[in-house]
Amino acid sequence: EKQGNELVFTADSDAIITKGIVALLIRVFSHQTPENILNADVSFIDKIGLKDHLSPTRANGLVSMIQQMKQYARQDLENRN
Repeated sequence: EKQGNELVFTADSDAIITKGIVALLIRVFSHQTPENILNADVSFIDKIGLKDHLSPTRANGLVSMIQQMKQYARQDLENRN
C-alpha cells in the first residue's frame, strides 16, 4: 500500500516461522520510501545468523520475500515516470 511517498507492507502466514520472518521484514521495509527500500542494507540478516537457523526452503523464502518487496519499490518508482 502506498501512503504518501512511503510503501507500507502487510502479510500473514499460517506457518509460525514464516509469520515471524515476514513480520521482521515488514518492520524493516514498511514506512520507507521506494528509494530507501531499494538501497536497504539487509546484511543484518547474515550478522544475526538468521539464515543459519532456517531450513534451505525457508532461507530461500526469506530471500524471495526481500526480492519481492524490492520489486514493489522498483515498480512504484517506474510508475512515477
